[in-house]
Amino acid sequence: MNRIQVLFNRQQGIANDFTYDFALRRLCVAKEDSWRGILPSNYSSDYNPEPPIFAAKFANCDNFRHILAIANEDGKIALQDTTKRNEEPEERALNAPQCHYNAVFDLEWAPGQMKFVSASGDHTASLWQVDEGGEIRNIRSFEGHTRSVKTAAFRRHDPSVFATGGRDGAIIIWDTRANLNVDLTPRADNCIYSGHVGGPGTPMSQKKRTRTPKMTANATSSSITGLAFQDTNTLISCGAGDGIIKVWDLRRNYTAYKKEPHPKYSLPYAGTSTFKGFTNLIVDESGSRLFANCMDNTIYAYNLCSYSSKPIARFKGLLNSTFYIKSCLSPDGKYLLSGSSDEKAYIWNLNYPDEPLVALYGHTVEVTCVAWGSTHDQPIVTCNDDAVHKIWRIGPENINEGEYLELCRGYAKYEREFGKKTHGSTHKYNLRDLENTPRSLKRLMDQNERTPSSVEKVTMKRSFLEMLGAVGGGDDSDTQDAKRQKPLESRGRRLFSPSSNISNSSTSPQMRCIALQCINLNVCGFCSLFITNQPR
Repeated sequence: MNRIQVLFNRQQGIANDFTYDFALRRLCVAKEDSWRGILPSNYSSDYNPEPPIFAAKFANCDNFRHILAIANEDGKIALQDTTKRNEEPEERALNAPQCHYNAVFDLEWAPGQMKFVSASGDHTASLWQVDEGGEIRNIRSFEGHTRSVKTAAFRRHDPSVFATGGRDGAIIIWDTRANLNVDLTPRADNCIYSGHVGGPGTPMSQKKRTRTPKMTANATSSSITGLAFQDTNTLISCGAGDGIIKVWDLRRNYTAYKKEPHPKYSLPYAGTSTFKGFTNLIVDESGSRLFANCMDNTIYAYNLCSYSSKPIARFKGLLNSTFYIKSCLSPDGKYLLSGSSDEKAYIWNLNYPDEPLVALYGHTVEVTCVAWGSTHDQPIVTCNDDAVHKIWRIGPENINEGEYLELCRGYAKYEREFGKKTHGSTHKYNLRDLENTPRSLKRLMDQNERTPSSVEKVTMKRSFLEMLGAVGGGDDSDTQDAKRQKPLESRGRRLFSPSSNISNSSTSPQMRCIALQCINLNVCGFCSLFITNQPR
C-alpha cells in the first residue's frame, strides 16, 4: 500500500496497517504442494533429467491470479493452477509445451491480460497468449539481440510496451502496436546499446551489429540482468559487473547514440566488495522504492523519489553466489522474499532490514526464483536447481516441529531475534534514526547524551614506592611524603608516580618488593628499573 495513502487513513482514524509476522512462522509445504517442476525434454543430445527452473511468476489479471507460469532450462513453459493439489503419493512433474529450444531465463506477465513475454537463450523474446482452455499460443517473436535475452519487463498499466535486456549489453523497447519491418519482423521502438559497460559481457569487436557505438575494441558491455519500469517513461536497469543502476528517460531516442549513452540518473555501487554485479530489480507498487539483489550478499533499497545514491536500507542474511537468485515483494508491499544459495529462502520485514524475519527450509540445493501470490491465501512459490518447486501456505497453529518434519516437506523458522539488545550503545535513542529530524532536536539529543566535563574528581591514591615503604617497615618520617594533587591529564592516569619522588624513597637494600616478593634488590630486575641509587 502507498505510504501516503496509509498516512491519510491514519489521519481519518482508519487503522488498517497491520503486520502478520506471527503467521509467517507457520508457513509450510504440504506433501500435496511439492512438485518436480517440468518434465525434461529429450530433443537435445545433452539430456538433463532435472532441468532447473529459472523463472516463476503469478498472472497479473483479475480472476486468474492463482495461475502460475514457470519456465525451465529446456525451454518449456508450464501453467499451473495453484489451487489444485497433487493427489499422487510422490512428487509429480508438470507437462508443458516446448516454447523455445533454449533456456528461458525470465518471463513477465502483461498487466491486466493473460499474456506474457518470455526471454530465451535463443536470442529472441516471444509474446504468448493463454487461451481459455489453458493452452499457450505464440503471438509473435521479437528478434533484435545478438546474444541470450536475460530479462524482460512490461510497462506499468500498459500491456503493449515491454523492454528486454540481453547478454550483449543491449536494452530494447518493443511496442506490439508498431508497424513491422519490410521483412515482417517486429520493429524496435527504442534501443539502448552498451548501457552498462564493464564486467562480464561480449567484447565490442565480436558483436555483429550495424549500429556499433564508437568505443575501444577491448571494451565490454555488461550483461543486462534486471529491468523494471518506474512509470510510463522511466526504465531502470542493472548489469552483471559494472555495479551501477541506471535510470533511463524513454522519451529520448537512444538509438542514435554513437557513444556510451548517458542515463537520467545513476546509482553507484554502495558496497565495498569486488562482487558488485546485480541479479534482479524490483520496484514497489507506488514506484517510490527500488530493491536490487547484489552479488555481495546484500539487497539494497533505494529511494526513487530523490534518486539518492545512498541506500535507505540494506537487507542482509542471504547468500547470493549466482546470477539466478531473484526476489519479489509481498502483495501488500510489507515483506521481501528472496532465494539464496544456502538452500533456503528468506523473508524480511521491510521495517527491520538488518536480518531476515523467517527462513524457509526444505530445499536441498540453491533456491533461485521465488514468487508471492495475491489470492486469498497468498501462496509462496520457491524453485531450486534440482527441478523442484514448492508451494508454501500457512499451516496449522498447534503443531510442533517434529510433526512439521513428518507431515510437511518444508517448514519456516524464525531468524530474527526479538527483543535483542543493541551492544555498544547505551543511548536511549539511536542517533542514526534522527537523520531526517530538525537540527535543533539533534543538538538537544547530543547535549543530553554528553557527560559534563567541568567537574573532575581528583584521585588521592598512594604511589607505588610509598606502598613499598609501608610494607618494608621503614621509618614513616623517611618514607612518607606530603601528598600533592596530581594535575588532570587528558590521556589517562599514570600507572607509576614521577621519578622525582623516587629519590626521597627509602633505599634500604632489605626492603621487600611487593611485585616479585624479593629481599635483595640488587638482583631484582623489576625494581632496578625504578630504583637507581642502590648500593653496589
